[in-house]
Amino acid sequence: MGLGVFSVVVLVVVVGGVGWWLLRSEPAAWAEAGEEVDELPDAAEIAARLEASIQAGITRPITPGTTRTLEIPIDAANAWLETRLGLWLAAMERELPGQVSAMRFAARPGVVTGMVLLEHEGHQQVISADATARVNPDGTMTAELLALRLGRFPIPLSFVVDRLEDMSQQAGSRVGYQAGAYLRDGAEANGHTFPVVGPLPNDTRDLRITGFTIESDRVLVDVVHE
Repeated sequence: MGLGVFSVVVLVVVVGGVGWWLLRSEPAAWAEAGEEVDELPDAAEIAARLEASIQAGITRPITPGTTRTLEIPIDAANAWLETRLGLWLAAMERELPGQVSAMRFAARPGVVTGMVLLEHEGHQQVISADATARVNPDGTMTAELLALRLGRFPIPLSFVVDRLEDMSQQAGSRVGYQAGAYLRDGAEANGHTFPVVGPLPNDTRDLRITGFTIESDRVLVDVVHE
C-alpha cells in the first residue's frame, strides 16, 4: 500500500471515528440541564409554582397601557417538563411519541436550545435544536431555527423531520407531523412567523406578546391586555 493510499485510509478511519463519537455523545448542555434540575430543592414544587405564576401573570388584570413581564427560569422550565408535562398531556388525552423519554431546554443570550432524548431498542440518542425568536413591528413573532444536532454532530433538517413523522405514525398522533412542519418553516430564510395575540380563557380580553428576550438562565416575555 502506497503512502498516499495509507494516508487516505487513516484519514477515513479517523474522520469516521470522530463522527461516530459525535453522533453517540450527549451535548454538554443535556447533562448540565439535568444537573440543574437535580440541584433544585424540590423540582415538583418549583415546577408547580412556575405554572401558577405564568397562569396568574397571563390572566391577572393589567392596567391599560401597562406591560407585564413574565419570567421563565430555564431550570424551572426543565423541572416542569420533568414533573408536569405528562400530567398536562394526560389531561388533554394526548401523549408524547413512545420513543421520546425526556425533554430539556438550555439557553444562551439570544438562543434557546431544545433537546429530546429518544430511546429505541435499547439505544439512546439526543437530538437538539438551536432557535431564536423575535417580536416584529407588525405584532407577529418569528421563530428561526439555527442548527440541528444528532448527539454533537450537525445534521440536515430532513433527517429530524422524517424521524418525527415516523414516530408520529407509530404513535397514532399528529404531534410529530406538527413539529416537523414547524421545523421546516423555522429553518427557511425568514423563519416561521405567527400571530401572538389571542383571547384569554373565560374572558373578554385578548393577550398580546410584545417582547421576547432570551438570557443565559431565563426567558422574559412581555405581555399586555387588549
